[in-house]
Amino acid sequence: MCAAWQIAIADGKIQGSELQLHNRMADKLGIYRDEVKEIRRVFNLKHEGELWEVIEVLEPNGSKTKLLRDVREQYRLRPDAENL
Repeated sequence: MCAAWQIAIADGKIQGSELQLHNRMADKLGIYRDEVKEIRRVFNLKHEGELWEVIEVLEPNGSKTKLLRDVREQYRLRPDAENL
């Protein structure tokens, strides 16, 4: 699973199809989704270059627009709601 994810992020962009394939591989191997997410988190943070997730947005006219979202942003520590 680790090697497969390293290949998926090698170009610096995570496509939806890569996520789906990685999930299917984990399902076939009987690996829990939480473990898969942790593998991704570790390798995403270790990745030396920029790392983007490609997101498709459906426009009102029916066309699709691809946006890039910084993957590491989701791993930033956020304050606990009770400590605010």
